[in-house]
Amino acid sequence: MENEGLLMTSESEEAQKVLPVAIEELEEIVNKVEKSLENPEGLSPATQETYQVALTELSTVLGVLYRGKPFDPKELDLILRKVQRCFYEVSQDYSLPYEESLFSSHARTLISRAKREIYKLDALTPQTHMALQP
Repeated sequence: MENEGLLMTSESEEAQKVLPVAIEELEEIVNKVEKSLENPEGLSPATQETYQVALTELSTVLGVLYRGKPFDPKELDLILRKVQRCFYEVSQDYSLPYEESLFSSHARTLISRAKREIYKLDALTPQTHMALQP
C-alpha cells in the first residue's frame, strides 16, 4: 500500500513537469503570431484572418491548460488539429515572406509536441473529463 502512494506521488510530479512543456510550446506560437499581426506587412488578408482564427483557438486551449485538469484531451486535440490546419493553409500562401513560411512549419511541429504532452499528462493523471465551456 505504501508503494502505491509513492507511485501516485511520482505520477503527480511527472504531470507537473508535462503541463508547462505543452503550455510553453503553445505560448511560443501565440507570441510569434501576435508579433506578425502587429506588423502585418507582407501578410495577405487571408493569412491575417487565418492567424486570427489560430490565435482564438490557441487562447481557448491555453485557458484550459492554465486551469489544469480535468479536461478532455480529445477535445483539445480536435482544436489543435484545427490550428495545425490554419498553419498548413498559411504555408500554402506562396506570397508569404520566407520567415513566415518557415514559422508555419515550425508551428505545426510545436503543436504536435504540445498534443503529445497533453496526452502524456492525461495518461499520468486519470480523472473524469469535463467538456470545454464555450
